[in-house]
Amino acid sequence: MNAKAWTTRLALGVAVLAAANQAIAAPAPAAQDPGETSQYRAMLEEAVSEYDAHRYEEARALFRRAHEISPNARTLRGIGMASFELREYVEALRSLEASLADKRRALTATQRQQVETLIERTRAFVGRFFLKLSPKETLVRVDGTPAAIETDGSLLLSFGRHALAAEAPASVSENREINVIGGERQELSFQLRPEASPAVAAKAGATGGATAPAGGGEAAASSRVTYWLAGAGVLAAGAVGSFLWSRHESDELNKCDQSNAMGVLCDNRGSIATNHNLALGVAIGSGVAALALGIVGTVVWSTNSKPESGTALACLPTPGAVNCELQLRF
Repeated sequence: MNAKAWTTRLALGVAVLAAANQAIAAPAPAAQDPGETSQYRAMLEEAVSEYDAHRYEEARALFRRAHEISPNARTLRGIGMASFELREYVEALRSLEASLADKRRALTATQRQQVETLIERTRAFVGRFFLKLSPKETLVRVDGTPAAIETDGSLLLSFGRHALAAEAPASVSENREINVIGGERQELSFQLRPEASPAVAAKAGATGGATAPAGGGEAAASSRVTYWLAGAGVLAAGAVGSFLWSRHESDELNKCDQSNAMGVLCDNRGSIATNHNLALGVAIGSGVAALALGIVGTVVWSTNSKPESGTALACLPTPGAVNCELQLRF
């Protein structure tokens, strides 16, 4: 073999070896994503087409169907963008923030920047409220629907007025209306009071609470009768004592008159006469008052089984007497 042929064969061997080495070092073709099906691709393309045509409800529905087939950051981004255009800012914020965190088909740098800008715009229309609940099992409803609590324990509400209701077992429910202006981050506290037990409610009713019938009930009427009769007894005792005092002063007045008739001066007749008149007036007044209280107590006691009925005693002083009229009301 001449030198030229040997050189040619050597060059050919080196070329074959180099080609083999290059084939071994080349990366294998990227495997197709198992979620990248023709159905998913067709759904995604149709969703983008609807979004570009400003048919945002249709676009969001298609993004959601695509997300069911293959959940990833790109479908979440589409759902969030369509929700923003529909002014459903709470769902938009949830979906956009989730798209930044999702590692499946992660967003490109340009897409991330676009989503971050849209999130800042969305937060201007959403209030975030951190709930403080007592008891801890309190259920909060927003506009009649159970509230969706975020992973950080907060409640997202779009701007505008919302009716909130908090309820828990064995607790008094609380209703509240708040006006969300957007962009706020506040604490929202519900401290529910425990309900009164049946035993406490029954006791409150028996002692004249809010559930007691008008007029105080039978127990209250019996208590009033006792006071009236006791007062009548005290006044009657006072009338008897005053009458005995007036009799004593009357005897003293007679003795004084006898002494004057016999020529013996009685210098305190004026004071004795004053005491006699005072004692007599007290006896008469106490007797009349005792009689009036006794009548009232007796009538109320006799009609105690009819709490809806009532009595009234009207007394009018007149010269030398007291006129009293007993009135019955039904």
